[in-house]
Amino acid sequence: MSARSIIGGSFSSAILAILMVCASAPPARADGIDARFLGHWVGTGKVFTDEGGHQSKLDRTIEVDIKPAGADGFEISNVLVTTFDPAGRGKSKSDQTDPEMAGRVFHPIDAGKRFAGQTDCTDPGGERGCVWARFEGDAMVIDAVTVDNQGRQNVMSSRRQLTTDGGMNVSFRRIVDGRLARIVEAGLIRRDK
Repeated sequence: MSARSIIGGSFSSAILAILMVCASAPPARADGIDARFLGHWVGTGKVFTDEGGHQSKLDRTIEVDIKPAGADGFEISNVLVTTFDPAGRGKSKSDQTDPEMAGRVFHPIDAGKRFAGQTDCTDPGGERGCVWARFEGDAMVIDAVTVDNQGRQNVMSSRRQLTTDGGMNVSFRRIVDGRLARIVEAGLIRRDK
């Protein structure tokens, strides 16, 4: 399946779809993030990449931290740990699954119905692009649009779905210039740091 069929056409169509979904999203909590999402989450998952024709599939340990920020906002960070052999030797940590999210604080807009990861999104080609979050029942959905310094258009979407057993399933997609470039799928549980 091509990335173009996944996003339903051009990059501008993808941006329009994200904006329409964000505009019609149901409220999270009137006073900010749903507390069930907060905490340190750890688990394993698969990372699929397709960069310039080079495809890879890796097993990864994934850590996600979601913490309150400001009066009604939140901050989220993701860390990937790559294990190079079955015995657990040769581990390497990367800073972020999506560097655009590093240290980003989401503030409520529209009385907590939606959250923005920036104060103004007039320039998706800026240093950190434009990012929005919303809650759909038991899921936190984050969408981002960036244009990198090489002029490539990036559309990223992640979904963190709470499970009935107290866990969280994570699904992440990155589309670069209309081509699906990265998929991350993981199952996480809450752990104290």
